[in-house]
Amino acid sequence: IVPPGVFIPVAEACGLIVTLGEWVLDQACRQIREWQDEGLTIPVAVNISAQHFQLSNFSEHVRHALEKHNVPPEMLELEITEEAATAHPEQLVMSMLALKSIGVTLTIDDFGTGYSSLSYLTQLPIDAIKIDRAFVSNMDETNHDKAIVQMIMQLAQELGFKVVAEGVETEKQKEFLTDMGCDLLQGFLFSRPIPASEYQKLVRSEPNWHLTVSS
Repeated sequence: IVPPGVFIPVAEACGLIVTLGEWVLDQACRQIREWQDEGLTIPVAVNISAQHFQLSNFSEHVRHALEKHNVPPEMLELEITEEAATAHPEQLVMSMLALKSIGVTLTIDDFGTGYSSLSYLTQLPIDAIKIDRAFVSNMDETNHDKAIVQMIMQLAQELGFKVVAEGVETEKQKEFLTDMGCDLLQGFLFSRPIPASEYQKLVRSEPNWHLTVSS
């Protein structure tokens, strides 16, 4: 499986990112609809390129995908990396505001790896941040990374953002993050990437989990 951090830059360089993004959005909404028809309420998160936010009609593409599959907007989460969020900030904010008016959830991904200022972060109409896996995976080994995770969580909580921790692989990490009040945990401790059909079985076997799918 090729991670978004690898294939998105390649798709951008090849000029395919807009077409690919529209296809992924359509497939995500289709999957949400299928799960809802099965009685399952599972939000889906989609990684979005900075180029999408530069399109004046991007919010309309999102609205069309939602309406095509009759999907409630709150079931769709759009993620943009912290690094990408610093490009073309004025257009980004305008696009985000348009998306927020639709009702989708907006998240800053890989937080802590970019160079955004804290004041800039407060200007973005986002709902959540995802702490980069590099910090989470090293918490067991260094107090430095543990302190960074604590700082990010405290900042996010004070600003009213939900916090998602990426790359959770040990019970010790899970316990620490849970004690800190982390809203959602993501990582191999819970599951490796799996097909939608297997994921549906996992959800039914763990009905108390609060799950979000990443596309």
